[in-house]
Amino acid sequence: MVIEAHRKATGETLRARYTIASEPGDPASFAAPPGGRATLYHLAAGDRTAMRDLQAKVAAWKAAEPGGTTGSLSIGLAGCAIGDGPQNAEGSVFIRTKASGAVLPLIRHASIQALIGPDLFAAIGPCAGTPR
Repeated sequence: MVIEAHRKATGETLRARYTIASEPGDPASFAAPPGGRATLYHLAAGDRTAMRDLQAKVAAWKAAEPGGTTGSLSIGLAGCAIGDGPQNAEGSVFIRTKASGAVLPLIRHASIQALIGPDLFAAIGPCAGTPR
């Protein structure tokens, strides 16, 4: 995961990369379609303090100059195909900003091919141990 913030007044940019860990999730918790799967991704424990420090700096920028800070959060994931994989594969992305907070949708039931483009979709390799 990469978080980037830019302070317009000074031209300062903060950019940090953090490790994401994963664990199986309960598909029913996310209204997954029949046969769907859920994987939970969370900030690795070793990166939490560094991310909180970055958040504090950005919050100070925003307090000093409301509207003068822009930012982005980017997450990269890899995938694999079982057999030919479904050509109509869909995915959803949810976010929770507090451990006990609500899960909020970012992307719902989006075509994976539309999200990543047909060339990258076609280049997805087989999962380990499965023929293609």
